[in-house]
Amino acid sequence: MKVRPLILAFAIVAGHAPAQDATAADPGQEIQAIITKHEKTMKDFMDKVRALPREKQRDFYQSDYPKPDETLAALHVIVDANPKDPAILDGLNMIARTTRGSGLQAKDFEVLTKHHLNHDKVGELALSLAYAQSPEAQSFLTTVGEKSESKDARGTALYARAIGMERDKSKAAEYDAITQKIITDHADLEIRGRKIATALKAKKEATVKFAIGKEAPEIIGKDVDGKEMKLSDYKGKIVVLDFWGDW
Repeated sequence: MKVRPLILAFAIVAGHAPAQDATAADPGQEIQAIITKHEKTMKDFMDKVRALPREKQRDFYQSDYPKPDETLAALHVIVDANPKDPAILDGLNMIARTTRGSGLQAKDFEVLTKHHLNHDKVGELALSLAYAQSPEAQSFLTTVGEKSESKDARGTALYARAIGMERDKSKAAEYDAITQKIITDHADLEIRGRKIATALKAKKEATVKFAIGKEAPEIIGKDVDGKEMKLSDYKGKIVVLDFWGDW
């Protein structure tokens, strides 16, 4: 008679085990929930900024900007626990985008290279690393650009490298080589609706056409008095062109 309660208790515990496994948290859902919460926090914050008088916006922005530390730490917990799950790419991209790449650790790049190098989403993550200067980030971008089986990821990684070195005159030759490779090998690369190869080609042509010493293109418009004018009317004179915008 004393055996029955033990058998019954064992049956109850065993019966609950599958249910616990079935309700285990999904890494992708957890990551999306964290990202959604963060995006709402940022939206609410920006709504408050816009509601303030312009002269108070800057101080409020600097003093009350939501710190992402807890969000990034929570994402890293999930990433560390699920290194092979493709869902962690969204989490790592969030970390990279929020910190301009500085929030990714050496172990993160090891996981990405080992388990996710050929995933299309690696390209999106690479774009978030465009301004990351750590050796690990730069090495990762080079690896993706050369070895990923995803053509889009390779092209985007090359573009990310180009963005990061565009203003570094000491890397002008490397920049030219990378952008030419994009134009030649990734003519169909499109990022956020923009045809990258076409834009880079136009920029290269403009750099040559409008270099110092070249003749300025014709500009037709009205002067401050509303009178029709052309830039060529001032040929031989000293002219200052002021390009500005308000947005």
